[in-house]
Amino acid sequence: MDVMSAPSSRYLDHLRQGLAAYEQRTGRRPADEALDVSRPAVRALYDRFRARPFPTGLGATEAEWLMLDLGLKQVLRERLSAARLPALKERCAAEGWALEVQALDPPGSQAPVVDGADTSPLRGFHAYVGRERGLVAEAAALDHAMIPHQSAPEEHIEGTSPDDTLRLGELLGYPPCCTAAFAQFHDHLVDNWQPIATAAAATRRFEPLLNNLVLGAFHFIAWYPCSYDCAASLQIAHQLSDELAKRRPAETVRAHALLSTPRVYFDERRQLILDGVEAEGHVRYSAVHSPYALDRQASSAAYEWVFFADVVAPLERGDRLWMEGEELVAAHGGRELVRLAAPDAIWLPFTR
Repeated sequence: MDVMSAPSSRYLDHLRQGLAAYEQRTGRRPADEALDVSRPAVRALYDRFRARPFPTGLGATEAEWLMLDLGLKQVLRERLSAARLPALKERCAAEGWALEVQALDPPGSQAPVVDGADTSPLRGFHAYVGRERGLVAEAAALDHAMIPHQSAPEEHIEGTSPDDTLRLGELLGYPPCCTAAFAQFHDHLVDNWQPIATAAAATRRFEPLLNNLVLGAFHFIAWYPCSYDCAASLQIAHQLSDELAKRRPAETVRAHALLSTPRVYFDERRQLILDGVEAEGHVRYSAVHSPYALDRQASSAAYEWVFFADVVAPLERGDRLWMEGEELVAAHGGRELVRLAAPDAIWLPFTR
């Protein structure tokens, strides 16, 4: 199969976009044969890419709504599509929440490719929910002023400042230490790699309750922590976990299993989710997944599928993974199988 000259189909049209975005982002391009789903081995790999191994029964923002309900935050912010707006409006009316919704502008021509050809951090709507309408409106105004600056620094709006970030964090219930850590990137934030790498470097133990690397799947905290063992964040996460365990015990157990999976982060959609356990600097694993297995984000599926075929598939043959300098190394039964140059990899060994 020649991707560029093959007859058009829905799969190939999406694949061409994802492949172009992947090559632009990484400088890598897998062989066309590795993406040809008419080949039985590739089809089997594609089916594994689309599998959902960690169903929790909990929505992505379940803990955030619980945090709002418990009074641990004054305003909830949620990004959502137009299709989900009616249900949100109905819920807010039934439960007595104030609601403000703002349409998010499409990205400018200079916006970076973060997670695929047909997706952007700015697509859809932001909804703001709370008890006090004035605070909801304040959070919406602060966030709206920051959005273009966070996405494209050259479009900085006069008047936004780190203090605005701190105030928004306060309204959203984020710990001051975490908001301050995030605010240091206010003038040069391009994507989420920097705050995640900085937090990882400051971490001694990677606490599963603070694992929010895939925000489209269930998570306890919605903010970027200053470290993945931040005491203030852990206090909130433990409170939410304890309360959720009373209300939905079986689902909470499954959520803990999901969040206890070690991760390797490259960008929002290029992540290794390792079904295994970290010990002494390496992970012993039985399977490797990517974020699509958790959140089904269709808009970036083609980009992520190319990553899966290029990086995840070779690693699936191993059972042990570690970092050696700027390389990922996979082995099986003591025999080294794969060395992958990974200068932008962030090692995040969440484990129980």
